Amino acid sequence: MHLGRIHSAAVQLASPAIQEGDDVTLKCIIVGSGAEHVRIEWFRNGVKLTKEPQKYDFTRRKLHIRRVTKEDNGIYRCAGHNEAGSVFSRRNFILRIPAKRSRVPCHGQNLVVIRNLQKGDEEVNLCREKRKNRDLDLNVGETMKQEQASVVIDEGKPIRLACAFTDHGIPLSIRWRKDGKPFRSLDINTVDELPMGDSTELSGDVSIVREDPRVTVSKDNGSLMFVESVATDEGNYDCQVVAISTNELKFVSPLFDVQVIEQLKFMPRPTSKNLELGAVGKLHCKAQGTPSPQVKWHREGPLAIDDSVDDINGTLIFRNVTADHRGNYSCTAKNRQGEIHATVTINVVMSPR
Repeated sequence: MHLGRIHSAAVQLASPAIQEGDDVTLKCIIVGSGAEHVRIEWFRNGVKLTKEPQKYDFTRRKLHIRRVTKEDNGIYRCAGHNEAGSVFSRRNFILRIPAKRSRVPCHGQNLVVIRNLQKGDEEVNLCREKRKNRDLDLNVGETMKQEQASVVIDEGKPIRLACAFTDHGIPLSIRWRKDGKPFRSLDINTVDELPMGDSTELSGDVSIVREDPRVTVSKDNGSLMFVESVATDEGNYDCQVVAISTNELKFVSPLFDVQVIEQLKFMPRPTSKNLELGAVGKLHCKAQGTPSPQVKWHREGPLAIDDSVDDINGTLIFRNVTADHRGNYSCTAKNRQGEIHATVTINVVMSPR
């Protein structure tokens, strides 16, 4: 079996915002035609990690770190290996768990008790202290536990993520996040209820808004809805509901781990081509899908692809084009979803003099 190459790797945070004591999940993103048949290794500060039931666990391409502390701080890197080669992540994850802040006593009006949470949620107590004309929220009680839910959807199908909060008629801000960053928001029970586009964080407090007509937030129940899913919608989503007048957190949704099963397709579909006699010629065929497909060329008719032509990761390389290379060639992309085919014609032409 011919294994395709793996071209790049990156480490992505696959769990919500990190606090000391949380379980953290990191995901190794592998790109390349050989990404399906790959073995993953994880490193912290250059030292290879091994499975430890009380600390590290490995599932598929994810690293699970249990109950993180500042002792787990460091640079986390992944590597992918198959028989065609190896690749190390260039974009890594830096884990920084700050030292615990000292708690301050709460008295009188400084104590804020957030109620009206959904059944099963714990009460949250916040202490608000004025410091340099800015409200500082310090957690002095039990934090709200966030459940997790897995959503697996075929590419092209709609997605609906629920934000099932209780609406008491007060002005609220519904804030959806993707992978811990602002994504979509909507203010309700206000004079102007205008949805905002998805935000991409740049640096500091600066962000830009990109409109995407596929994605909306429901004014009725706060659900995040995708009319038609695409592969880039994959990620971790959660919803926070905040009282606008007091900036108090009223509700946190489960963390939705959205996985999009990308349809098997050519990207782009191969086309017929004229190759110059005596020159080096290339014919490309690229495909995408979940899992990553294997791509292979064959020649239609009685003649096979001769030894002077290489098939490397879906690219036919003619080292010395001859008249015998003229004909029809078919590209096949195959994975667990099935297989697709595309046929093109190679014409051999003389170079102009």
